[in-house]
Amino acid sequence: MMPSDLRATPAAAPVPSVEDGPVGVRVELAVIPAGPGGRRLLAHDRRLLETCLLHDLVTQHVLRTAHDGEDVEAAVTIEANARRRLLGRARRARMRRAAAYAAVLGLPVLVGAILGLVGLWTEAIPFIGEPLGRFLGTAGGSVGGLPLAIVVCAAPSAWLMRRIHRGAARAPFPADADEAVTATVTTHVDLEAFLQDAQATLQDLATVLGGNPRVSGERARRLSEHFERLRRVAGRHGVPSVRAFADDAAAAFRATAVAPQPLVMGLRRRRAHVLVAEVLAPYSPDRVARAGSRLMAPVGVLGGLVGAIALFAVSGVFRLNAGDALLVRPNEAFAFPSSAAVVSLGLGVDGPAVTREGTVSVLDGSGFYWAWARPLGDRTLLAISGRRASVEAPFLAEPARESVHVTFTYDVTDVKSFVLAGDPGRADGRVETRLAALLARRLLEVRRAEEQQAGTRATATVNQKLRAGMGSYLNDFVTAANGDAELGRMGVLIRNRPEFRFARS
Repeated sequence: MMPSDLRATPAAAPVPSVEDGPVGVRVELAVIPAGPGGRRLLAHDRRLLETCLLHDLVTQHVLRTAHDGEDVEAAVTIEANARRRLLGRARRARMRRAAAYAAVLGLPVLVGAILGLVGLWTEAIPFIGEPLGRFLGTAGGSVGGLPLAIVVCAAPSAWLMRRIHRGAARAPFPADADEAVTATVTTHVDLEAFLQDAQATLQDLATVLGGNPRVSGERARRLSEHFERLRRVAGRHGVPSVRAFADDAAAAFRATAVAPQPLVMGLRRRRAHVLVAEVLAPYSPDRVARAGSRLMAPVGVLGGLVGAIALFAVSGVFRLNAGDALLVRPNEAFAFPSSAAVVSLGLGVDGPAVTREGTVSVLDGSGFYWAWARPLGDRTLLAISGRRASVEAPFLAEPARESVHVTFTYDVTDVKSFVLAGDPGRADGRVETRLAALLARRLLEVRRAEEQQAGTRATATVNQKLRAGMGSYLNDFVTAANGDAELGRMGVLIRNRPEFRFARS
């Protein structure tokens, strides 16, 4: 919620002096017809009346009319409605401000989730990508620990709350909001000449105002022109209340007459509109304004808390692809190790697997999940398909030493065993070490078998035969390696047909 949405203070006129009249500030109201059925409006300076109510100024209502016997209670109703509107505006502003403050509480977890996503993308940058991505992904926790992560995630919330506090001007409550209206009303019968001169304009207004209560486009432009003409007529006859009313209404309709701005080629924004009843409401004595409930502020707090909870819940949702796994470590300062660290949406709960590095939940199935968002938890993405391990094994050739460089491709078939075997970040190194030992032993056995079969130690002949059959030897080696107990405990499966090349040292 932006701070500009919270500004509910009306554009107040300069504070008038109580010396404007012998009894108080003169608030002029003019009775004008507003369509068929005897409907009428009480034109007046809306901002002047609101200023008097906000500053608790003594007012003297001057009711100008064309006929005797006009009901003076209509003027009192106008002031009472203005007081109720100010009260409702202030309460709505308080509700929005309270809702914004409460909703901001859920922002830190969203910031942590966004930083985690940015960290994953940053890790793809060469050289500096891994440490920088780790720093961003942990919200600074990889350098400063949990305190720094909390500060980083909470900084946007603190900034936004400060901006809301500065930009959301408190809509003031009208003075003596709960007291009855006791305005003094004086009647002047002097509007006959003005109403005769403005009769045609008022009839045009009644014609355009009738029908659809929602106004926009060309109809709004015509209404603004009619109200401008009414303002000029009122200026000639010295009726400032009608001038203020017509100017206010013309501005409201003029704003909706502007053509909508283009978005992209062939598309425009939705045309703005205004309700006729809302424009005329401050001048109608037949409508009772609503002051709003005193419970609006608590409702705002509740709504903001619901928004904060929704932000927290959304921040923890993520999607996992079939070729990846995820390690989730909840921060045990906030969550019990055995609690539902990860929830598989629609499937159930994945309990944690305990390793020597702490409590870890291992996920290896595609779908949507929920887990504690950063900094309440840490997530590590783990590729389980197409991992590579590079191995070098000697031929033990004489007199020159020769070796074979093999690049094995392997898949993680048991993610929990893979994690339990040690740090996943060093998994490729562990697999390479084991494969190098197995391959060196296997090639030695193959060389001895070939030498025994040939009945000679002719190194060049044996080397040539080993080079020619290396592809077949490596496929047989992969089959044997997949049966190795240590590699089995790591939860990996080596693929056939590894890449290889020969090198002479």
